[in-house]
Amino acid sequence: ISERTIKADGDFLKTSTGKIPQGASLEAVAIMCFVIREHYQKTGIKTGIKPSGGISTPEEALRYLRLIEDILDSSWLNPEFCRIGASRLLKNTIAAY
Repeated sequence: ISERTIKADGDFLKTSTGKIPQGASLEAVAIMCFVIREHYQKTGIKTGIKPSGGISTPEEALRYLRLIEDILDSSWLNPEFCRIGASRLLKNTIAAY
């Protein structure tokens, strides 16, 4: 599905809506990042990544950001190419800090 989305000129790959029990997982995001990297190496075109669903703590968000940076690189870590869709994350981040 990731490859089809990219080939159809999708701007972002997103893990889920967050409205189902299984949201984002590190494994799913890793696979998506590998597909994005392969497409970028072939075409020079960057596709964004959006882990969504189930990310509710700053620590979890950091794990996803580190994974994205490790597989892609730090140039993806900006709002143009990386977003985290997690409605509970903001509330929990404010509460934690």
